[in-house]
Amino acid sequence: MIPRNLQWAFEEGRRVRTPGGTGRTKRCRLADLVLPSGELIMGYPGDGLVNEPNEVLPRVSPGVYPVWLNLAIHRHGRSTVAFAAVRFADAEIASWEEAGEFYTDSGDGCIFDATMMDLLRAKRAEMPLAEWRLLKASALQAGDGNLVLDESSGANAIVFQTCDWTYGCFVGRDSTGRIACLVMDGRARA
Repeated sequence: MIPRNLQWAFEEGRRVRTPGGTGRTKRCRLADLVLPSGELIMGYPGDGLVNEPNEVLPRVSPGVYPVWLNLAIHRHGRSTVAFAAVRFADAEIASWEEAGEFYTDSGDGCIFDATMMDLLRAKRAEMPLAEWRLLKASALQAGDGNLVLDESSGANAIVFQTCDWTYGCFVGRDSTGRIACLVMDGRARA
């Protein structure tokens, strides 16, 4: 089922409820996502018990695309992710379709090119846990979430802190049927 108001991923000031609480949204620009193959994954590729990335892999043209977080700002300045979005074209969204979901029990939000899965796992294994946590948290605090995976192609992963939750992923298509965006919905379901 397509949730209502997915376009809020591109707006500020909406009051939303996330698994971490309720608050007004603030939009934050993260690093550009570099996609060598154009095949996208949302969610960290864990062992299947702790993390399960989305199984539907939307395909777009290889390239470099802007990534945004829309944070729900809670009392005392704490925030949680209401939406994560990758924009492929500056076009009005004519329709939405499901693009799977990802689950995390470790608070690992991640967007990357499917061909980089092994490099992401290797890079994460090399990092001390404190450094990984700092990278995730930085995206919620004016950081860019950028983790370079392959120097030669520039391929990267955009990493951010999530709640332990199942996140729906949705493709927005323009009036010609082309994919214009990919949105992760972090709002709590009623």
